[in-house]
Amino acid sequence: METINIIIDNKTIPVSVERKDIKRIILKVTPLMEVKVSAPKYISCQILNDFLNEKTNWIKKKLDNFSKTEGYASTIDIKTGSSFVIDGMDYIIEIKQGETDSVALDYKKIIVFVTDINNKTLIKKTFDSWWNEFSIFIIKKSLDKMYPIVAKHNIPYPSISLRTMKTMWGNCNIQKHKIVFNRYLCKGKVYLIEYVVLHELVHFLYPKHNKLFYDFLSIHMPDWKQRKKELDLEVVHGL
Repeated sequence: METINIIIDNKTIPVSVERKDIKRIILKVTPLMEVKVSAPKYISCQILNDFLNEKTNWIKKKLDNFSKTEGYASTIDIKTGSSFVIDGMDYIIEIKQGETDSVALDYKKIIVFVTDINNKTLIKKTFDSWWNEFSIFIIKKSLDKMYPIVAKHNIPYPSISLRTMKTMWGNCNIQKHKIVFNRYLCKGKVYLIEYVVLHELVHFLYPKHNKLFYDFLSIHMPDWKQRKKELDLEVVHGL
């Protein structure tokens, strides 16, 4: 693994470089404020330097965006005062002593009640359990709304589940007639969730991303491209 240093706003930014059997340079900025490059094995360091210097404005924009949303998706340390996004809105987490382990939404607060307020494992387990149940509830409401679009084509109502996924908002298993949704999807507003739900439902009619698929999607959701862009450029920040 190589490292190339670039200068942005008088700060030295290290860039991790990994050589691969690929044909083009791939640049990535992660939510952890890391800058990474995958590069063909034959590319010289000078070419990489020139490439990175051309991309400094783009890198700066990405770093700034991730800095603003830092911590939004973190569920590793659930504690009083940290923020969590649901339906595109910030909620403040508050940990309270309770007779049972449960979670309640109170205006702009997520209140986590636990029997042992000093038990971080219990706090996270309680929060994650609630989050999964709440996400399924929200996604199912969108599924109930979008399902009639494909029901008239004799598509049975699918089963759904959640999983943490790095590159997909949803995944349709046609054989099992099941849709797996990204558990972070409920950070987006309802109309964005509806786009992902309809996208996956259409796969039961058209498994591939071909013209028939996109024509059907466009007929029933003409603004799907804008919804996708908002998901990919805004909601994904901090994930």
